[in-house]
Amino acid sequence: MIRMIVSVGADRSLLGPELGGLLLDAELAVDVRIAHSAEQAYALAAGSEGVERVVALGGDGTLGAVAGGLREIVSAERPVLGIVPMGTANDFAKSTGFSALPVREALRNALIADASPIDAGIVRRANGQATTFLNMLTVGFPAELSTTTPRPLKDAVGGLAYALHGLANLELWQPKHMEIRAPGREWSGKAMAVCVCNGKAAGGGNPVAPDAEIDDGLFDVVLVPELTAAELIPTALASRVDPHARPESVETWRVPWVEIRAMQPLPTTADGEPADRMWMRAEIDPGAVRLAGWL
Repeated sequence: MIRMIVSVGADRSLLGPELGGLLLDAELAVDVRIAHSAEQAYALAAGSEGVERVVALGGDGTLGAVAGGLREIVSAERPVLGIVPMGTANDFAKSTGFSALPVREALRNALIADASPIDAGIVRRANGQATTFLNMLTVGFPAELSTTTPRPLKDAVGGLAYALHGLANLELWQPKHMEIRAPGREWSGKAMAVCVCNGKAAGGGNPVAPDAEIDDGLFDVVLVPELTAAELIPTALASRVDPHARPESVETWRVPWVEIRAMQPLPTTADGEPADRMWMRAEIDPGAVRLAGWL
């Protein structure tokens, strides 16, 4: 049995004939559920004991929620995770190369391909609550940009919406004071952004951490210090051509955990899902889930 968790925002019209043909060809039984929120996607995945694999159809937030739910199932019985990218940015799918697959190939990959273990990130709050993310935890300006970009703009131009919204609202480009600690590392000051990366891309394919790997047991933590919009915009544009093009002041740490603290709540997103936090600890969970098609 396969459970398919479909985000309510996904374009389900793309699935009809493609999915039906594949199910008949492979003689598969599928239980299709619609998730109206990340919390519901999490609950549906957590209740998938005895299912062979769980296929998530949606954006990065849906994928992270489903991965979090699967982590509630004991490792030896945890279903394989399949993904069919159908969100605005699909940054995790871009990191893995799955976003380039036509819908039929993405479905085939998710439903029947062999699987290999990948890592997941866990971000913990001071109150003990934890959230799973597959792609990236962002703190500061990118998180504020993600949460304020209007839905109609995202529907109209996809991942490009984040860049357009940022250029039109330069007042969002404000540094935040924070203290950051990781194994062998400490930093304190004003930062534009901290990106705790399991995947490579954010904001519709921007190569935030071009050397990050989803199966190496480490985060790539990218620390962007206080920079002006005039400095950041050319850097962002140049990175589209050369992913390693960035100011020398931008640091990248390869670590299994990182703590971030501030005196006021920091804009934060985990796979695009927003939450303001004053303290957080992100930890890598090596081999947390088995991803279909990742070999």
